[in-house]
Amino acid sequence: MKYLFKAVAIIMCLVPAAAHAEPTVLRFATFLSDQDVNWRTYLKPFIDAVNADAASELTIEGYPNGALGRAVPQQPQLLLDGVADITFVVPSLSSGRFPDDALFELPGLFQSIDEGTELNRRLMEEGALRGYSDFVVLASMTNVDNFIHSRRKIENLEDLSGLKVRILGPVSAQAAKSLGMVPIQMPPTEVVEALGRGTIDAVFTVPSALFDFGMARVTRHDYHLDVGSNSFAVLMKRDKFEALSPSAQDALVRNGNEFIRDKYVSLIEEFNKELLDQLAADSRRTVVKVSSEDRVTAINVFTKISEEWADKDEYSAELLKKARAILEDMRSSK
Repeated sequence: MKYLFKAVAIIMCLVPAAAHAEPTVLRFATFLSDQDVNWRTYLKPFIDAVNADAASELTIEGYPNGALGRAVPQQPQLLLDGVADITFVVPSLSSGRFPDDALFELPGLFQSIDEGTELNRRLMEEGALRGYSDFVVLASMTNVDNFIHSRRKIENLEDLSGLKVRILGPVSAQAAKSLGMVPIQMPPTEVVEALGRGTIDAVFTVPSALFDFGMARVTRHDYHLDVGSNSFAVLMKRDKFEALSPSAQDALVRNGNEFIRDKYVSLIEEFNKELLDQLAADSRRTVVKVSSEDRVTAINVFTKISEEWADKDEYSAELLKKARAILEDMRSSK
């Protein structure tokens, strides 16, 4: 009997310790500033949601402003090297690690940020996008359309000839070349300096990045030609995720893709529309919308780019076919 009492006493001593066990700390790293709209509207709220989730057993610490690494292409490597546990990634800038995300650069593929983001989610769930085997995708999104913002005035497609333009990935590079421009790839953090030095004349980007990265200060002309989009992802190293308890994993997933996607689609789309209105109201800027004739020309160019992208290998052809089938299903069910 005395052994039973001793065992009970030991268990009772251990219970408070277990109840007050320290939560697992995860480091969320991003090159984005703490004032960036993506950080403010859905990444920081995601951190707060997980930290407030009683079942999570987690504390996520945010490291914006490139505190754990500023190089945009190296964000996935921060996970693999153990520098960070969660990162915000721009796949098209990650040195070919995610080759199929070039799909989202195809101009005219989808009609809205909502449609593009849902397409991204479905393809990710099907495992159709390569390069993610070492990671758990906590969220995946697709950006709004990129326009052309320039130091020199653009009134029509002919004015694009010879323009040195910052692009995001291989498809946007092909789009630039096909329209007579000289494509130069670089992360958004380097664009302002490149524009100031004259290394580039213009940039393919979205309104939010135009302001968040200071590009609006060094450009004065906005040409509203949709030149494709790009994808984003919130990633965690797979073995780090799998080492967590089931309840912690569930909290990350539960507060991840759906939570982030809902905030992203509703808030980012509206924010970008407000910024477009702000650009149009700025008397120091010229805003030019593409003429009907030039839009037909551009659509023909972009259709050829999609065909060439699909023709480059069998996997790309099947992926584009799958993407179009998903989009058709989404549109028919509305």
